[in-house]
Amino acid sequence: SSKTGLEETKSLFPLTNLASLELSGCDLERIPSAVFSLNNLQELDLKENKLCTVEEILSLQHCRRLVTLRLWHNKITYIPDHITKLHTLETLDISFNKLKKLPSRLFYLNILPESLPEELFSCKRIKTLVLSNNRLSYLSPKVGNLAQLVRLDIKGNQLDSLPLEIGECPLLRCTGLIVEGSLFDLLPSDLQKKLSQG
Repeated sequence: SSKTGLEETKSLFPLTNLASLELSGCDLERIPSAVFSLNNLQELDLKENKLCTVEEILSLQHCRRLVTLRLWHNKITYIPDHITKLHTLETLDISFNKLKKLPSRLFYLNILPESLPEELFSCKRIKTLVLSNNRLSYLSPKVGNLAQLVRLDIKGNQLDSLPLEIGECPLLRCTGLIVEGSLFDLLPSDLQKKLSQG
């Protein structure tokens, strides 16, 4: 019988050299285990599948070069805390899901050794965070820890306000903040001005 599926293709050619993998519209209910052995993988795109939970995200730490993870257009209801183990991540796209809250430790990605007090944790690498079109009603003030953040897409959620701490992201400007105008208008005028500066 003919072999099909990602597991079997490993014998056909050296998939371990793969840098970018897109598995969109494959009716996946979980992240295929074969992905975790792709040591050189830099980008993983799982758009338009049937993912409800991504507990196995912990195994992605074996992909030591992973910088971009796109889980958009699925049915994910929560992101497990152990996403913080993905220390190389720079872009996380979890838009168009069913998220109601995010793990607060998401904002401590790329942390210092975990025995230190939480206050010292700061994200070193997240540059792009796409959270649009979910059911989030709250954005943690700890977003201010993301020192490299240049793009935050939070549009299409159920937020009443934005945390003032977004002003603490030194690289974030209006052009990179994608949010409803009504929410932006609720920010203090001095913060609006700061974000609008070129």
